[in-house]
Amino acid sequence: MSSNNNRYDDEFKASAVAKDLGVSEPALRRWVKASTEPEDTASKKLAELEAEN
Repeated sequence: MSSNNNRYDDEFKASAVAKDLGVSEPALRRWVKASTEPEDTASKKLAELEAEN
């Protein structure tokens, strides 16, 4: 077997996945970004205040 040392950049990977899923690249990027961002601090504070009440 030959070793395949091809490296694909993030844009290529996102494009390939987006095509497979039938969604646009920007939508896929938003989904990934939303799933990896820390929880919104305002939402967290609101939840804490509601829990106190």
